[in-house]
Amino acid sequence: MPRSNRSILPGSMELRWKNLGVAAALVLLGGLGPGPVSVYGAEQNQLELLAASDLERVFEDGLNCPKSKGPLELFGIRGEFVSGQCVVRANAEATGIAVAVPPLRSTDAGNAGAAIEVAWNPVGSVPVPENTPDTDPQYLLRKAPARFPDYLAEPGKISLKAGECRSVWLTFKIPADAAAGRYSSSVEVTAPGLSASLPLTLTVYPLTLPETRHLMVTNWYRTNGFTQFHDTGQPYSDRFFEILKVYAEDMAAHRQNVFRIALDTVAIRQDKSGALSFSFDRFDRYADVFWGTGQMDLMEIWFLAGFKRDERGARLNDVVFNGYEVFSETRNQPIEMAGKDVLPHFLPELERHLRRKGWLEKTLIHIADEPKIHHMRSWREASEWVHRLAPAIRRIEAIETTDFAGLLEVWVPKLNHLNTWLDSYQKAQNDGYELWYYTCMHPTGAYPNRFIDFPLIETRILHWLNYRFGIPGYLHHGLNKWTTDPFTIMNERQYGPGDSWIVYPKKDGLLSSVRWEQMRNGIQDYEYLWLLEQKFKDLKKRMGARLSWLDPAQRGREIAGQVISAMDDFTRDPAVLYRAKKQLIDEILGLDGSPQAIIQTDPPENAKVLYGPANVDLRGWTDPGTEIRIGGRALEVGADGVFVYNASLKPNGSTLEITARKGNSERTVVRKFDVRVR
Repeated sequence: MPRSNRSILPGSMELRWKNLGVAAALVLLGGLGPGPVSVYGAEQNQLELLAASDLERVFEDGLNCPKSKGPLELFGIRGEFVSGQCVVRANAEATGIAVAVPPLRSTDAGNAGAAIEVAWNPVGSVPVPENTPDTDPQYLLRKAPARFPDYLAEPGKISLKAGECRSVWLTFKIPADAAAGRYSSSVEVTAPGLSASLPLTLTVYPLTLPETRHLMVTNWYRTNGFTQFHDTGQPYSDRFFEILKVYAEDMAAHRQNVFRIALDTVAIRQDKSGALSFSFDRFDRYADVFWGTGQMDLMEIWFLAGFKRDERGARLNDVVFNGYEVFSETRNQPIEMAGKDVLPHFLPELERHLRRKGWLEKTLIHIADEPKIHHMRSWREASEWVHRLAPAIRRIEAIETTDFAGLLEVWVPKLNHLNTWLDSYQKAQNDGYELWYYTCMHPTGAYPNRFIDFPLIETRILHWLNYRFGIPGYLHHGLNKWTTDPFTIMNERQYGPGDSWIVYPKKDGLLSSVRWEQMRNGIQDYEYLWLLEQKFKDLKKRMGARLSWLDPAQRGREIAGQVISAMDDFTRDPAVLYRAKKQLIDEILGLDGSPQAIIQTDPPENAKVLYGPANVDLRGWTDPGTEIRIGGRALEVGADGVFVYNASLKPNGSTLEITARKGNSERTVVRKFDVRVR
């Protein structure tokens, strides 16, 4: 399925939307409604302020520049970060453009005075000299070379040439105690002799995003650029730890809950008898920076080993353990000791230290990265040896084959390998192994990934994929693996533009990007799906045997299937994603209403069913006194509220409509299927 219904052209062109016939869908896009905007006086067409979906990249030269003049309408729940986007377009040169977004105020009479703060950032662009390799042009936003919008610049005045566009990114943090209801404000832009305004509304629904994270997420970060980009001086200086705290807090704010730590933070000494001792002071200080956020669930210990390399740098089959710097009291200076000599003493002591600190159950350890099938003999020996030395520390690895039973506790295949060998990985999951997945420079092509030249929605869909396929973890190698200047120099072509980083440096911390914001949004979407599953779990527990047939995760997977049906088949339409997200809110809230109609079908909704004929089994439960009808036919409802039905579907009749009526209240539940004749 192509990522876009647009041609790949280097210049500006009109954005065309698919399947936007329903007015409500326009609202869900975040402001593609018909309402007017005030543009004052003689400046009528010189400066425009336009509403855009936050899931679209709008280019400086006008590509994807929207036409809607508002209002910008958004929605969310308590505790959620909500993204919005509007676009300033200059039809004549304009300088000194200022942006202001007053706090949103409640429009509900019973909630007068309540406000939600807004942060805004101009979206800056970076040069992309070449597109992602091995990818058909239909899967790309546009042809490189071109400047692609990505980083969120610090607030300040904007200057535009005639015909240029600049996106303004809006970030709303809905307080956990915010009253449900509608809040409104406006985006205001002014320049000498020019002004424009865009109405803005945010609807807050009476649900709360869980503070606890239910998806494990790690983006590997580097500290070797701290001196260049943050002026930290020597490693592990006070300034180093100040910047590390900024990183930790930014990760936590974006719902990353796994951090990595290297064992070179442990100081090792060898006394004159040859005995080794280990000081964990620096290790503990480092880890406490992340634990101190209150949002970290796991700690990854960095690789103990790597693979031998030939003279060209290509990986060979044998695993080699890393060496360690050890201070020798005999020589009164640091020496290098082989990992095979250090780890038999180090790993047992590490395990004891983690247990004393209460961190053992929260720690994972890496052996050697990305073993393939021809590495397995040596990698297996290494993993078994490490496990004998520290049997209570769980092992994790990014892997490129399938034979890890007894060798890993957390399996992390690459997305394309997960898709290819899904049966093997799901069997491992059923056998009790934890399954995550990762993306990096791969996969390319039809798979979703977070490259800068891929549609922005793909970064968000990665975490709908987590839920859709029951995979509770995600790993990526590139938080900040920057070039010497990530604003002007892209990473090497083989990695795909933007693969190596998703944030940008500033002296005292980090600048976000539209991808980093959408990654957080995708993780929050995962929590919506978790909320629905939890409601079903609670209901099943209350109802006992009456709902023994109920799979609490099925409905969430069905709704996620509207967004991503297969790992290489997903929507690129923002309206589809936002309709699914709004449906999650409606169904979660609906589980507290009456009449109830809990429906589960076999096969699940959206399943592909081959006609011959095609049948679907339906099981349901309702509260006492409710009448259930399907296609006008009343079903028998047992005294326990349970009802069943076998539906015969036809290629032109693949929708089931179930109506629950109790007194003057009525609810309709719809389930759709893809019935095929071949």
